[in-house]
Amino acid sequence: MEEYSLEVTGMDCKSCECTVREEVTGLRGVSSVYPDAQADEVTVSGELGTSERVRQAIIKIGYEAEV
Repeated sequence: MEEYSLEVTGMDCKSCECTVREEVTGLRGVSSVYPDAQADEVTVSGELGTSERVRQAIIKIGYEAEV
């Protein structure tokens, strides 16, 4: 299990946070997701090696993301 944060640009509001949370929570190996639009950050807990899948999922829904 690891915890990591991604810098995410384009999240502006609570609705954006919910969209990101719903998309990332459904990924295999992800335990928890905490998006923070004000900090432009998403903190994730999950199995080792999930960070690239999470990054790709966030990009897929229209945001920019970097680990």
